[in-house]
Amino acid sequence: MSGFSYFAKFSSEILDGFWASFDAWEVDQLLGELVRLGVTPMNISSSLHSLSDLPSPILFRLVSNWTSFADARVQKILQSFPPKNVFTHWPTSIIPPGVLVSIMEQSPITRKWASAQASRFFSPLLAVNFTDGHVHALEAIVNGLGSREPPNLMPFRFAADIISLWTGFNTVLRFIPIEYLKCNYKWKVDVRRLVSDHLSDTDIREYSSIEPNNDLLNHAPDFVEVLRCFNFLLKRLEASFWTDESPEYPLVVFDNIKNNIAFTRLIQNNSSDQKSWHLSWVHEYFHCTQKIEQIYGGIVAKIFDFLLEELQHERFGEARPHVFESAIRVSLEASLAC
Repeated sequence: MSGFSYFAKFSSEILDGFWASFDAWEVDQLLGELVRLGVTPMNISSSLHSLSDLPSPILFRLVSNWTSFADARVQKILQSFPPKNVFTHWPTSIIPPGVLVSIMEQSPITRKWASAQASRFFSPLLAVNFTDGHVHALEAIVNGLGSREPPNLMPFRFAADIISLWTGFNTVLRFIPIEYLKCNYKWKVDVRRLVSDHLSDTDIREYSSIEPNNDLLNHAPDFVEVLRCFNFLLKRLEASFWTDESPEYPLVVFDNIKNNIAFTRLIQNNSSDQKSWHLSWVHEYFHCTQKIEQIYGGIVAKIFDFLLEELQHERFGEARPHVFESAIRVSLEASLAC
């Protein structure tokens, strides 16, 4: 408490300057420690194969302090000597912001390490533990994901293929506090919108050189990951997914999925055990919208027309029984809600 009382005596400008100086000192200390171990941004030919060969507290400091992690010299080292082994002795209560960014890094080695390391941390983070460093990390991730061009946001190198980006983002979402999945006074990006705006993606822009009947295009790989993110957000946010949106917006989102040829191909082409997953969002969607009185009737009509009419066409073959099961599930919940 005395520390808080001491800092409270200074203005925010003075404190900002203090912490900026402290972070700069921390970067210099870490770089100095790396130099003593024979690792520098220019020493790419070093016999060191991976940062996993260094004492684990050093890498923990690198990925925990945002100023250190975002430093171009540190990034060059991380990119040149990507960690490979999971550190089992790191604290598991708060995932470092650098690990979140590394989940979507260009290097498959780094992505694999970061995903494995992230699995050891508790999720989601409490809002009180979501530091400025985590906010900066999420901003960098969103900027990389939102770009229609291959992301190259210096000093970070994000994966060039959209599938790896959305797969990584699906993992990152699990650590984000609910308060930061929507716009608020600290966080100006609406993750809900970021995901729902991509529900109309068809993959054609990513695979324009592929023949139309190619299985890769038909299976719509990046749309699958977008749909996973959407389903996760519906479960996490429930009715608050639609907070501050117009009453008509849920209908627009439903149509974006329903009319997306990528979703149609998912239902047509995937194995029977996957079909039920691809339809699970319908139940979550209904659960999250059934209290929106202005459009409830329209929502019910759209869902049942989609499940019992459109998706019962013969071209959907073996998927039709699974679609019918989804309709029964929604019907039961609707009857219980009456």
